[in-house]
Amino acid sequence: KANAIGVIVSLIMAALGGCWWPLELVSDTMRRIALVFPTGQTMDALGEMIALGPAAAFPASNVVVLLAMACIMMPIAARRMRAKVTA
Repeated sequence: KANAIGVIVSLIMAALGGCWWPLELVSDTMRRIALVFPTGQTMDALGEMIALGPAAAFPASNVVVLLAMACIMMPIAARRMRAKVTA
C-alpha cells in the first residue's frame, strides 16, 4: 500500500509543483499553490537558475522554505513511523 500511495502522491506533487510544465505558464493562483509543495519550491529555484544562467542569484529564499518544510515534516514522519514500529 505504501508504495502505491507514494507513487500517487509523488505524481500529484510533481504535477502541482511544476515538474511537468514551467510554472511561468500557469496562472498566479496555480503558481501560489505550487509554491506550497517542495516540488514547487525546487522547480521555482531551478527555473530561475536555468533562465538566468550564471548570472542567477543563489535561491536562498527557496532553500530556507525547503529547510523549514523539512524541519516541520521530519518530526511528524518520525513520530508516525515510531508509532507504527512499536504497534
